[in-house]
Order: sequence, then structure tokens, then C-alpha cells
Amino acid sequence: MNYFDQLEQASFRGFPFPVERDEENFPRRTKAHLLQNKEKPYHEDMGADINSFPVEAIIGGSDFKEKAEEFRKILLMPGAGKLVLPHQGEMKVIVKNARRVHQYNEVGIIRFSITFEITDEEPTTTQAPLQTVYELGGAKTGALSAFKLNFLAAYIGGAPDFVLNDVIAQTEEFKTVLNGVLNTVESVINLPSMRVSSATDLITDFEDIFSDVENIFKPSVPFTSVIQADIEVIEPADAVQGVIGLTSSASKSRFDQETSSLSTQAIRIQNTQSVNLLSRGQTLANAVGLIEHANFSSKQEALSVRNNLHIALEILRNDVGSVGWYESWKSTGQLMTALNRDVNDKIGRLPQTVNVKPQNSRSSLAMAHRLYGDDLSVVVSQADDIAKRNKAYHPGFLSSEPLEVL
Repeated sequence: MNYFDQLEQASFRGFPFPVERDEENFPRRTKAHLLQNKEKPYHEDMGADINSFPVEAIIGGSDFKEKAEEFRKILLMPGAGKLVLPHQGEMKVIVKNARRVHQYNEVGIIRFSITFEITDEEPTTTQAPLQTVYELGGAKTGALSAFKLNFLAAYIGGAPDFVLNDVIAQTEEFKTVLNGVLNTVESVINLPSMRVSSATDLITDFEDIFSDVENIFKPSVPFTSVIQADIEVIEPADAVQGVIGLTSSASKSRFDQETSSLSTQAIRIQNTQSVNLLSRGQTLANAVGLIEHANFSSKQEALSVRNNLHIALEILRNDVGSVGWYESWKSTGQLMTALNRDVNDKIGRLPQTVNVKPQNSRSSLAMAHRLYGDDLSVVVSQADDIAKRNKAYHPGFLSSEPLEVL
């Protein structure tokens, strides 16, 4: 075995990257005491300080921009992660700060200067593995492009107002339902009137709306400069609730396969059918995209979300197939595949839950003590989980209805 065989491939959260240079800082915490009539201070040793690992990573290759963006997303993920360095091996760390550097004398290379700090926290396990994140993103992008292509070919713009009135009503209903979804996560976005006279404008309006929706649920730490540990981070809304809400809103929209031989009525029907399929396609594709950010609390929750979203996608696939939107039909199947692969992979790392029927209303602490024993730290932790998991109005008064517990 030669020297290079003993080195490990550098990676963080499973993402491999070349390393130009890495260091280990292992300081100690000391305090200097200046004593009277003493020229030299006395240093009090207060123990080891936090070990840190400055790393210079290089992202290159023909697809360096895409790889750099994926690495950026991984560095922005909250919580601890597994870091592997060539000389140090495997360790649990958090990202203290990071910086992305472009040097214009190096074409096709992006450098990252990162400082990791050692931690005892367990790595976040509910994030999707890198491969399934790629598949989710690819399936979402492909579906949005396919629905856009089919819609542009089917929608008849420039029709008289009386022909487009149904489409106007349809888009207003869509916005009402979507705002209802956002209200469940205490968020709101500006939903302007949609431009129904042009297929291109209407697609742009949908894309702008869902861009704003996505920003509500994805982590939003800026990466224009150094990421500091004490930076104010806007907490994203619960992506699981976002997926549930978008799935529900798409399921409420029913597809009408009505036909007509009258020219104006035929245009009316074709346009409303097209808007129905586009809005549902955009909604469900974005719901699948949010799965990347979803931190499920249990196997049961993950399975329920997956199954409901899968049913909505299957209905949509049948509807687009019935009107000959082949590209959308194909891409919807790819959404279903990516969804299944990602959630199925996560399920194995999620806890199992059971339902408990209390005899009467009691506090979450009392319920946790009954279920988990006398260890105070365990009881407090599980009491908090019980209250949050069951959306208790107050942790001191749980419902006497069946409760979901770990």
C-alpha cells in the first residue's frame, strides 16, 4: 500500500470534492491573570476549546457550475453532517462559515473556503441523499418544461373577453385555494391578476407565483459573502405542510372532459382544460420539489404524504393522457418515480409511531412520564415532542382523543 492509498476521498454529507488544503486547529481555553509584583502572568487552563477544520475545496469539470450549486446547497443545510478529510478520516461537524471564490485566471474552477467545527450532535438523517435530491430536481424541472410545452400548443390566446371569462374565474379560484394553503403555514404572497389573453404571459404568471411559494419553504441563508454562525436566519415554513397543502389544492381541481362543436364554446372548453392541467401540473411538480426540504417526523407521516401525492399525480397523468399531452404524461410518471425513490429512502431512517388513547386529559409531561419512565431529560424531551406532534393547544392540556407518540 503506497502513501496515496492511505488517504480517503474528501466529502461532506456524501458529496465528494477535491481538497487543495486542509488544516486542524485544536486550541485550549486559557485566561491570563496578572499578579501583583509579578512580571509574568499566570495562565489558567480552562480545558480544550472547539476544534476547527479550515478546508479549501475545489469544484471543477465540464459541469462545475451545477456541482458548485449543489455543494452550496449542501453547505446551507442546517444541523450537523458527516465530514471526511483525507488525513483525518470521518467526523461529525457543523459549518461555521463558508466562502465561494471565483478567480478569473482559473477557468472552469470554483473554490470554496470552509471552516468546519467538531460537534457531538448526530448528523441530520432526514435530509434526502444526494442522488435522490438530483432526481427530485430533475423530475420537477422536466415536468415544468413538459407542461409548458403542451400548454403553449393547446391554449388559444387572443380570444374575446366573453370566451376567456371562464379562464379568469378559474385563475381566481386557483389563487383563492393557494392562499388557503399558505394560510396554514402563516404565510402570504402577493397574487396579482393573471394575464389570460396570452399563453406565454399566463405561464410566466404561474412561474412567478410558484417561485414565491418555493421561497417560503426552502432555507434562505444568503451566500453572497461569508456565512457566519451568528447570522440571522429566516426559518423556512414547514415543507411537509407545504407538500400536503399543494397536494390538497391540486386534488380539489376537477378536470372536465366536455367537448363542443360550436367554435366559441370549443375554445372556451379547450382553454379551461389547458389551464386546469397547467395549474395542477405546476402545483404538483412544485409539491414534489418541496420533498427535498421536508423533515418528516415519522414513517407514518412520510407514507401518508407520499401516498396522497402519488394519487394526485396518478389522476393528473390519466387526465393529460386523455387529451394527448404526451410529454406531460411521461414527465408526470417521472415525478412519481422520483417521489417514491426519495421518500422510500427516507423511511428507513425515520422513527415508528403508535397511537395511545388516554383515559382523560392530562399534561404532556404526565403522559411522557407514564410512557418513558423517570429519566427527567427523557421525559422533558418526549413531552415536548408529544405536544408538537399532536399540535396541542397547550402542553398542559392534551386532548383525550388518541395521541401519536414515538
